[in-house]
Amino acid sequence: MRGIWATNRKKQSFVRQLDFYYLGLDRKNAEFDQGAARERRNTLGLNAHETAGGFSLLQEGDLQFGTFGAGRLLAWKLAQEVSYSLPRVRYHPVLEIQGAISSGDKNPQNADLQTFYPLFPAGLYYGDMVFTSGSLNAIVAHPSLATQLSKTFTLNVDSFSLWRQRTSDGLYSQSGMFLRTGQTSQSRYIGATQDLDIDWRLDRHTTVRFLAAYYELGPYLRETQPPGKDATYLSIMASYKF
Repeated sequence: MRGIWATNRKKQSFVRQLDFYYLGLDRKNAEFDQGAARERRNTLGLNAHETAGGFSLLQEGDLQFGTFGAGRLLAWKLAQEVSYSLPRVRYHPVLEIQGAISSGDKNPQNADLQTFYPLFPAGLYYGDMVFTSGSLNAIVAHPSLATQLSKTFTLNVDSFSLWRQRTSDGLYSQSGMFLRTGQTSQSRYIGATQDLDIDWRLDRHTTVRFLAAYYELGPYLRETQPPGKDATYLSIMASYKF
């Protein structure tokens, strides 16, 4: 792994921050739907953060190139986030919409590869269920609402809908691990998850968090093997900070 990262910040400007980066990755046995081979992947990326009034915006773009086995590698990702906060309205709501699209492989029988690969992504990114898919061969729509119900309670509601960008490519985890083939189904829709998060701050040290999530399968996960099932997730966590 190798890389260069440059950041430019301006507090009083519409564009508050710009990040430019190059990351190089060499994996001896990278696995995708078309097979496993040595991967030499270079990533050129740009992040832009803007703020105007109650609006906050974020754009991200990545271009990847290199080699995969005997073939060429060319992949990409685009992401957009827009949020609007209403601090003077009751409960101080923050409305947000995120969207992302990343390239999938055009033809698994061809030596060239077009599947985007995330470099060291966050463990939880598209919801509280880690199996809901990652940012490889994906189209994601993510609206959300955050509110301050009281001085001690906050509420966050999220919805994630996922599709395959290419029906010729398969499904991958958030970390990039190949999960199931895309060559046995032409369905694009993967599924959707709904998340509910309530945080209860007991005092300045102690917070209790309630999480609930429901994942509803789309046709792709029902048609491919092994067939999936809808899932429900519930948890209660407590944290104490000194």
